[in-house]
Amino acid sequence: MAPLETPQHNGFAKRANRMILQKTQFLMNQDNLPKSYWEDAVNTAVLRFHLSPTTSRANQYPHFLWTETLPKLDRLRTNGCRAVIHNLKRQYEVKMEPPAQPRILIGYDNNDTAYRIVGLKDSKVSVKHHATFNEIFFPKLSTTNKETLTFFVRLRGIFI
Repeated sequence: MAPLETPQHNGFAKRANRMILQKTQFLMNQDNLPKSYWEDAVNTAVLRFHLSPTTSRANQYPHFLWTETLPKLDRLRTNGCRAVIHNLKRQYEVKMEPPAQPRILIGYDNNDTAYRIVGLKDSKVSVKHHATFNEIFFPKLSTTNKETLTFFVRLRGIFI
């Protein structure tokens, strides 16, 4: 146990916290989301930290050291990319609704089996297992007017 106000006694924890903070700041800038979504960015940064090999443990994954199972990296997607959730209701119930809802990927569920996705129109966060992702387009959620939300498509750093 280290004394108070002496971070030099626990350099590993200080470095890990700094890495998570830097990844969180990067994700917040990449996602183009308001600061109110910081919790999802921190959770995603910690998840990626656990799924990245570390040199201090012979290039093994922290996830593997903890669970002794290899992490499933095929479910990882680019944060902030466009996600489309298809309406799975019966067709006769939703004839006048659009067949898909455009959204933004903001992170992963706690058990890492589902995606956390925010809607462009209503800015409601939902947890979905199945979605289609376009990792080239990065929509921007604008909260300047609470009633009408607009988004801009960013393609390779250029606003169209």
